[in-house]
Amino acid sequence: MLKPRMPALAALMLLAASAGADVLFREDFDDTDYASRGWYDGGGPPLTTGEHVPGSPSAAELVFLEGARTPVWGGAMRQLFPGSSSVYLSYWLKYSAGWQGSNRPYHPHEFHFITDVDGMWIGPAATHLTLYIEQNEGEPLLAIQDALNIDEARIGEDLTAVTELRAVAGCNGDSDGHGDGDCYLAGSTHRNGKGWRAGFTAFGDAPGRYYKADWHLVEASFELNGIAAGVGTADGRIRYWLDGELLIDHADVMLRTGQWPAMLFNQFLMAPYIGDGSPVEQTMWVDDLKVATERTHGLLRNDAITTLAPLAPPLDLVFSGRDLASLERRGMNGVADEGEAGLESASGSGDDDDYYLADCPEGSLDPDARAVVPDASRPLIFYQLDSGLATLQLVKDPAGSPRFSY
Repeated sequence: MLKPRMPALAALMLLAASAGADVLFREDFDDTDYASRGWYDGGGPPLTTGEHVPGSPSAAELVFLEGARTPVWGGAMRQLFPGSSSVYLSYWLKYSAGWQGSNRPYHPHEFHFITDVDGMWIGPAATHLTLYIEQNEGEPLLAIQDALNIDEARIGEDLTAVTELRAVAGCNGDSDGHGDGDCYLAGSTHRNGKGWRAGFTAFGDAPGRYYKADWHLVEASFELNGIAAGVGTADGRIRYWLDGELLIDHADVMLRTGQWPAMLFNQFLMAPYIGDGSPVEQTMWVDDLKVATERTHGLLRNDAITTLAPLAPPLDLVFSGRDLASLERRGMNGVADEGEAGLESASGSGDDDDYYLADCPEGSLDPDARAVVPDASRPLIFYQLDSGLATLQLVKDPAGSPRFSY
């Protein structure tokens, strides 16, 4: 639904949007009635009004006491959703200035996806596939485990050309050329793990672009690999963005073998965990979390254009994702992901109503334009998209309202 108050005539801009994506659920952390929104397996984190993204009233506050493995609230809650072969996660994240994480080459765990091959209460470390979205010592990390697929009788053997009844994240060989993964004993059976890292510290100690104590937008997506003639193909895809910057991108990974041709993602788990205990008391905050079938962070730009001169700064910089923190995520109607931009006076508009709408569905309509008197001196301006993800067309419907599709 578009915001009731709109400018006189519009220039529409869509950036980095993906048609056909379904939002599976959102968590804005505006109140603690988590059960009413489908969460289970834990009461959910407390909220604070002292830290939150612009336009949001509150955020989840996760405090690790020194020596604690989980935050003080218990540290886990889950959400089921309709099965999908691809998943996308976005959330806003901030760490305390003294955040140290685990001070180990592993952990803290933060967010997970699990599949419908396993039950709704399964522990994430031993499943047929668990996804990990986190960072280790400031370095973004995507990882997988599939410990219940391990052939315990053939630990350390390369089974990739022998059988589909094997693990892909370690213990049974390298399925996709990204390494053998980890393989270690946990009691009488083995567990495994395979990860892909950003290659640099993106949550650092120094103020600046990658400062951990600022709010950052994290996005991650996973697409299951295919199955051909009963055999898994190494064409799964994993991606990680920080503030719109793509830091991890691999389109040749193996997430499953041919033994699970019907596997679908159907469970999200928020479970911050430091296995060896937190080295210090430290806090992380999370706000405006969303799970969808694929990346949908598009922006609909609606301005009253008063000049045909080049805009300063260019719109691709205003809404590139590099400065999303400057955008109010709630407008006058209080709806998340709608609101005012932070660069009204510098973006070519004659008023202060630079408007954006995230996650635009095809056919979105400006309902207030019906009452606008045509003004030939304010032509509609079309912007060429260079993202390669969509082509924007702007037309007027029979009632005279502008409508866009892609």
